[in-house]
Amino acid sequence: KDLFLHFKWFTLIKEIYCYLKIHKSLYGIKTFVYFLLPLKLKTRSRVNENKFLKEKFVQERSGSSSIAKTIYASESLEKALIDHFEYKLEHLLKWEDRNSMRFSLEARVPFLDYRLVEKSLATVADQKIRGGTTKFILKEAMKDIVPEKIRARMDKVGFGTPQNNWFRKPEWQKMINAILNSKSFSERNIIEAETAKKLYQKHLKGDINIAKEIWKWIHLELWFREFID
Repeated sequence: KDLFLHFKWFTLIKEIYCYLKIHKSLYGIKTFVYFLLPLKLKTRSRVNENKFLKEKFVQERSGSSSIAKTIYASESLEKALIDHFEYKLEHLLKWEDRNSMRFSLEARVPFLDYRLVEKSLATVADQKIRGGTTKFILKEAMKDIVPEKIRARMDKVGFGTPQNNWFRKPEWQKMINAILNSKSFSERNIIEAETAKKLYQKHLKGDINIAKEIWKWIHLELWFREFID
């Protein structure tokens, strides 16, 4: 998006080509197009993915998504990094802190040294992403320091929780079904209860994996019961 808005289209085409060659996925291209959409269309496209939100709720709220206005609306790579630093980092640090303390682990987040953060934000965009490779300057700096197999690895993932399997276990099924079938859940006028129940049954059969959506449904309802009702 940064390259497109600043008319650096030759570099943009080159980066798209390198991305496709390395990752063999259209995900980044779809995300690029999504970032160019107007605010309401951004929200509407996310809503249409699973269609479990009430239409009235969507119409009333589609122009007020704080995530679409900030995280998904950054005009440059530098602004995107600052927005992530401002809105998302605190959650990651909280989880790192709680998880490490829970299991008596000494954990450090070394790339948070303020001098490195300041330098990273001040570095030009093609030192961050180049040739379809993210963290370009870091990877260049690590040549001959860390094993090449690790340095050049492209399929790294974070530590995730296996909630897709949890939500298929009997004890979770009992709680989730109780929430989805409750009167309060259907009367919130936010989630289409019948749609949610059908999607959950597909999840149980293994036809789809919507653990993130299920997590949102049950937490939203429990939050309402605790703090609003």
